[in-house]
Amino acid sequence: MKVVIDSSIFIDYVRAKEGLLFQLTELNRERKLILYVPTAVVAELWAGLSMSKKENEKSMKLLLQSIKTVGRKIGFA
Repeated sequence: MKVVIDSSIFIDYVRAKEGLLFQLTELNRERKLILYVPTAVVAELWAGLSMSKKENEKSMKLLLQSIKTVGRKIGFA
């Protein structure tokens, strides 16, 4: 199954460490589904205030490595 993740899923995880993101990434790791994230969602995520914290930035970069990006590629500095 293919699943496209919206920004709300990431925001729930970044702000409160809850929601569906952890379960989705586990299913992705187990190859029970394939996760996709639009580049616009990645841009929205990085523009958010929560991403000013280094710990949030680091965890998001790790999570995003296992998710396929849909759209134009975005590089991280």
